[in-house]
Amino acid sequence: MNSTLEGKELQEVVAKYGNSYSGQTIQLHPDVLLYEYQSDLYRFAATNQTIEVRELIWINNEQTRVVWFVLQDTIWMHLDNLEWSKDVQF
Repeated sequence: MNSTLEGKELQEVVAKYGNSYSGQTIQLHPDVLLYEYQSDLYRFAATNQTIEVRELIWINNEQTRVVWFVLQDTIWMHLDNLEWSKDVQF
């Protein structure tokens, strides 16, 4: 996890890394099926509650970076992130 992203808004992260390679919205709840790289998100999934999470992915020659955001009031805020080397395969 890149701790420098804690407390950052989505706009700040995009300003830092540029436009993302891809993105999606995840309806996070305990029964949702996630990919292996997303599995740490289960710790944010509360029983009988769905949380909308926005996922943005950046890929470059060295690594893949995924950042997840959660809507707080009207602002998408950093929730968690993950980075791995281009040599890692899931």
